[in-house]
Amino acid sequence: MELLKVDTLEKAQKKIAAAAQDIKLKTVKKNSLEALGYVLSADIIALEDVPLYRRSSVDGYAIKAKDSYGAKDGEMFLDVVDSIGIDEISDKELSDNEAIRVQTGSFLPKGADSVMMLEYTRAFLDDKIVIYKPIAPLENVIEKGEDIKKGEVVLKKGTLLKEENIGILISLGIKEVEVYERLKAAIISSGDELCDPFENIPLGKIRDINSYTLSMFAKKSGFTVEDVLCIKDKKEELLKAVKTLKEQVDIIILSGGSSKGDKDYSEEVFKECGEVLIHGIAIKPGKPTIVAFDPLKEVLMFGLPGNPLAAIIMYKLLIEDYLFKKEGLSKPFSLYAKIKENVASNSGRATCLLVNLEYEDGELIAVPLYSKSANISILNKAKGYTLIKESKEGLKVKEMIEVVLL
Repeated sequence: MELLKVDTLEKAQKKIAAAAQDIKLKTVKKNSLEALGYVLSADIIALEDVPLYRRSSVDGYAIKAKDSYGAKDGEMFLDVVDSIGIDEISDKELSDNEAIRVQTGSFLPKGADSVMMLEYTRAFLDDKIVIYKPIAPLENVIEKGEDIKKGEVVLKKGTLLKEENIGILISLGIKEVEVYERLKAAIISSGDELCDPFENIPLGKIRDINSYTLSMFAKKSGFTVEDVLCIKDKKEELLKAVKTLKEQVDIIILSGGSSKGDKDYSEEVFKECGEVLIHGIAIKPGKPTIVAFDPLKEVLMFGLPGNPLAAIIMYKLLIEDYLFKKEGLSKPFSLYAKIKENVASNSGRATCLLVNLEYEDGELIAVPLYSKSANISILNKAKGYTLIKESKEGLKVKEMIEVVLL
């Protein structure tokens, strides 16, 4: 059987990026309230200050701070000359030894530079208050533009819009944003042994896990999944499906049939549909991964291993990596932890090691998780993964490692 000519993971990622470098992502205008999960294709610049005016951050009295200094040695009396509701604007200007009643969020009247909290005052007669402590200028005051200044870049191009980002858009009155149109993906599982996961399984058959699991990962990453297929190990059927899907989607993800066995047709099919860039990556699990590209249709094709764990790991390391870099997203969130025990690894081949995380004596510890690549249940225990480079022979106990969170 012909041996695979493997690339390193880093080289494979660079080959994919280079092949698809001329692909321009399309952009689309989205209502801000419908843009959750999309990626900004342009900076968002504030066209106004937030807040638009000085506001009180507490319930109390707007005063001049210097009028409170005498309260350090005793009580101070101030004249109450007005009251401002939270939705009201006053044109009255505060004079010395005067106070205006305000609420949390109220407009701060002219002449006032601080707000005395209600708790440190006492009403005296109908139009006076007593204050019991001194305060500093701008105490309990939110300045105009303190949160967001006009002209400020509040969200950068390449930001994945989350709930808090949508809140910022709303605070600025931005109704519509420009985002990248989601790339379209199709998922195919191939194998004579596969059957519908929700039917009774006869002996010799297994449930089709990959097509459904990979489609969930693809949706989470930001793809629009156009089709999910399960096809027998027949080259003609696979070829027909891939040729048809090339007219409809941007990325085709085929799991199974990526090795060099008698019924492994992925490479042959991809060769007839484009140029094979990669067949074999020096990594465990996921060595027999294939990547091809059709420059005319601008379609990337990925042949992932049939084993579920290997397929998911290679999806994360290649397909999600490509999408995130293309959209300008920062790399997945990671943190550092100490490995709990010695871990062996073959020099010359990278290892993707799944880990759990726990605290021991105040330190974050990464606990190695071991499983065969056909097993998927390990993902329920894993909090993340670490990559052991091909130049290393393993990890030593207590060694600090980077853990990419799943």
